[in-house]
Amino acid sequence: MPGKILGLQIDDDAVTAVVVKSGFKETRITGCGRAALGEGGFDEALGVLAEGMDLRNDAVVVSIPAGKAALHTVRMPFSDSKKIRQALPYEMESLMPFAVETMVTDFIKLEDGPEPQVLAASVSSETVSEILAGLQSRDLDAQVLDLECIPTVAWLLRRPQTPDDGLFLHIGIRRHTMVLFLQRRVVLVRSLGAVMNEGNPIGALTGMEGAEIRDPESLRTKIEEVLEDLARHVVSTVHAYRGESGLPAAVGKIYYSGPGGLFPDTGHVLARHTGLEAEPVDVRADKAVGIDKAAASSWSAPLMNGALALTLRNARNGGTFNFRKGAFEIKTPLLGSLRRLRTAGVLTCVFLVLWMVSAGLEYGRLQKRHNALEAGMVDVFRRTFPDATRIVDPLQQMKVRVMEEAGSRAFTPGIGADTEVLGLIRDISARVPEDVDVRITVMTIDQETVRISGRTGDFNLVDGIKNSLEPSEYFSDVTISSANMDRSGRHVQFELRLQRARGGAA
Repeated sequence: MPGKILGLQIDDDAVTAVVVKSGFKETRITGCGRAALGEGGFDEALGVLAEGMDLRNDAVVVSIPAGKAALHTVRMPFSDSKKIRQALPYEMESLMPFAVETMVTDFIKLEDGPEPQVLAASVSSETVSEILAGLQSRDLDAQVLDLECIPTVAWLLRRPQTPDDGLFLHIGIRRHTMVLFLQRRVVLVRSLGAVMNEGNPIGALTGMEGAEIRDPESLRTKIEEVLEDLARHVVSTVHAYRGESGLPAAVGKIYYSGPGGLFPDTGHVLARHTGLEAEPVDVRADKAVGIDKAAASSWSAPLMNGALALTLRNARNGGTFNFRKGAFEIKTPLLGSLRRLRTAGVLTCVFLVLWMVSAGLEYGRLQKRHNALEAGMVDVFRRTFPDATRIVDPLQQMKVRVMEEAGSRAFTPGIGADTEVLGLIRDISARVPEDVDVRITVMTIDQETVRISGRTGDFNLVDGIKNSLEPSEYFSDVTISSANMDRSGRHVQFELRLQRARGGAA
């Protein structure tokens, strides 16, 4: 969606905002910020963000914490997405301790086929209402409400270097989110609690108030304890999923982001305790994403990857959620429709202008080619008929002159007169013996030669016909052009070439 887009990632402890200006060729980050979620909640955090950056936009995309969603894998009896969306809440009714009327549900397909499995996510209507109310208090509205981490994973899966099977970790301050993908499709989302032995080590990395741990060695030890605990949860969760699904969940690589990514040795600790390669995510490394100098000083990839991935979200490729459904579905206002019509009208006018310019250039090119061809025809006509004094339509005049030349030649001696042609044919007929088994199929007579094609019994008869025609006064030379046995093996196909004598017969 081109324009100015605001991405808001809501975590359990903070709200992260990224504003981009999206075009057809490049997306530029124009502002970014992060605000803690205090007692004032989401509305207060938005106020803090608005003080440090411009939140004005053309579209807003928000992610809901994974811990606020109930996720289930469900087998559906049909593949049509519209039917699945209608029936899914009732399929999940027995799986949740809540009434379906109090939940907003969306899904992504895990597989194709007549009875596909889907990953269904349900969020309480109260949560959606609170988020939309907080946005409206700041004169904002969300076009999309996605699930935490899913847009980041969707961005990863668009990159060709990402393996088909892997997992993504958002390492948070009090909770972590794990997303497992197999065959380039999200199959599992889990919200995992963070170990909180003493203090808040991950929060200390972000400078969160009350989370400061002054001793660097103690901080390092506590962070490693958090990561080791997370690694054990990851290994056990993958193992459990493999056992429940029966699928070979062979993870190729771990990708990680979030506040835990601020620790420089996070990748090494995860790799050591999982046996898998671990790589940090940096969505801004995308070649199609730039950043303004004003925003560069505030940018932090581990903290802001999720919000940026929201602005790059591509719903047409699937694999993402949107909880603006049912009672929360966006009703397009008339003014918005008129604006879109006006935009469409402007784009149509631009297209027509460009088409007219292109057509004008093409007409000019064709006109030049036409003039060049016409000049060439005039030149050919003058060289062919140098006696012509006035040239108006060279092509038509050339046709007339050629017909005139052909007509004058029709009555030249030896070819023009009908009686002469009849005499020639009569002479050929008289010289071929009546008892010779021969069938003439083609006879071509022109001013210089006569060509006879036919079929006879054997090669000796061809020689005999040639010898019979040689004494004729009509021909100066008789040759056999070809003589071949036909496919049946019973006849000889032949062709004779008779060179006409000058002046014909007396």
